Amino acid sequence: MMLICCCLLLFRCVLRTDFLLLTPTVHPYCYSYFFAPAEKQTMDEELIKAASELSEVLLTRGWTITTAESCTSGWVGAALAAASDSSRFYSSGFITYTNQAKHRILGVSDDTLDRYTAVSEPAVSEMAAGAKKLSGDDISIAVSGYAGPDGGKDGTPAGTVWFAWCLHDNHIHTCRKHFTGDSEEVVRQAALYCLNELNRLLRQSTLP
Repeated sequence: MMLICCCLLLFRCVLRTDFLLLTPTVHPYCYSYFFAPAEKQTMDEELIKAASELSEVLLTRGWTITTAESCTSGWVGAALAAASDSSRFYSSGFITYTNQAKHRILGVSDDTLDRYTAVSEPAVSEMAAGAKKLSGDDISIAVSGYAGPDGGKDGTPAGTVWFAWCLHDNHIHTCRKHFTGDSEEVVRQAALYCLNELNRLLRQSTLP
């Protein structure tokens, strides 16, 4: 028994060391949720509330959703997954941070990326369409932007984010927003807007 306890203690120390070594490359949101002290392991309540409100519409109408994220790097998906009964409406998420990933996984054309950049209406539209086609879900969300501190080489300022929502009828809604604050705050605001705007679009729909 003593040997088992010693082994478990050693394993815990190794895990803790590994986590500490990993932290410089872990996204701040993931780090705060998974590696922070227990009393600080809370997700953004505003994001969870937005995801929960959206889930009510999705569950009522029997729709499922997928996500295609670039600058938000999983924040939208994490919020959806944290909502109650998430497995009933959230099937999958694609994090395509680079242009190569957007092209290889979601099918965003090289011509679109070359002509308009990844932070553009054509790019997010193709991301949303690609994610919906791959997943087979009713609705898809796509987000791509410059969280900062740098903007685009074409002069697009940091904080610029494009959104696309491909609905059940395959109609794609798009929007561009500009957020202020540091990189993490821009990402948080983008994820929150993404969820709230889709909730608004679905609730104003006249379809059952």
